[in-house]
Amino acid sequence: MARPGWISGQKCRPPLRCPLSPPFTRTCTAVTAWRWAMVELHAILLAAGRSSRLGRPKQLLDFHGTPLVRYMAENLLATTDRVSVVTGAKRAEVELALDGLAVKLVHNDHWHDGVGTSIALAVDKLPATARGVLIMLCDQYRLEREPLAAFVARWRQDPQKILVARWPGAFGSPAIFPAALFTRLARLEGDKGARQLLLQYRSHVTFQDWPEAAHDLDDAQSLAAFRLYQQAPGAE
Repeated sequence: MARPGWISGQKCRPPLRCPLSPPFTRTCTAVTAWRWAMVELHAILLAAGRSSRLGRPKQLLDFHGTPLVRYMAENLLATTDRVSVVTGAKRAEVELALDGLAVKLVHNDHWHDGVGTSIALAVDKLPATARGVLIMLCDQYRLEREPLAAFVARWRQDPQKILVARWPGAFGSPAIFPAALFTRLARLEGDKGARQLLLQYRSHVTFQDWPEAAHDLDDAQSLAAFRLYQQAPGAE
C-alpha cells in the first residue's frame, strides 16, 4: 500500500484527515481531541545489549525496587499507546523481569550486530495503525514519567515532524519518528542507530532540551552516579 508523505519518493502512511477538514474549517475542542486520539504512538524500548563495559546486565539493575527495564517499560506504557521491548543478551532474565506487563516482546537474534538491527526489527513489526514511534534506550534512567509525557504531548502537536531530545553538546534518544520514516528505520543496520536519519532529514527535526537524557549506564562511574541518583532527596 502506498504511503504518501513529506519525504519525496518515500512510502509512508497516509496523513490523518479530520472529518471536519475543508470545506468545513471550523475548529473545536472535540475535533482536536479526535485528531490526537487518532495519532497512535508506539514505543520501542531497546534492551538487547550485553552491557560489556558495565560488566553486568544494565537491564536488570535494581531501580526503586524493580528491574530497570521494567521501570522504563512502565513509564512508556503510561505515556504511549503500545510498547515493544527488544531483547537480546540475557533474554530469559529480561523477559522474566517484564512478566505481567502489557508489552510486546521482540527478540533480536542479531543483537550483537548493533542497535540498528534492534530498531529495524521492532519497527518492521509495528502495526499499520501506528502513526509514530518513540525510540528509547532502557538505561536512560533519569527519563521520568512526567517529562516523558510532556515530550509525547509536544510531538502530538505536530506529528509529521521528528522530535529529538537534546542536551549540552549532543542530541539523541529518546526520539519520536513519524510513520513516513518507518521504511527507512526498518533498513537500519550496524551500530549507528537512527542518528543518520536525523542528520539526513534535519529540516524536519524539532529539538526539545532535556538534560536528563544525557545520563545512561556504560561504566563504573556512571553506575556510581546511578546509585547516587536513587538516594537523592525526592527520588521515587
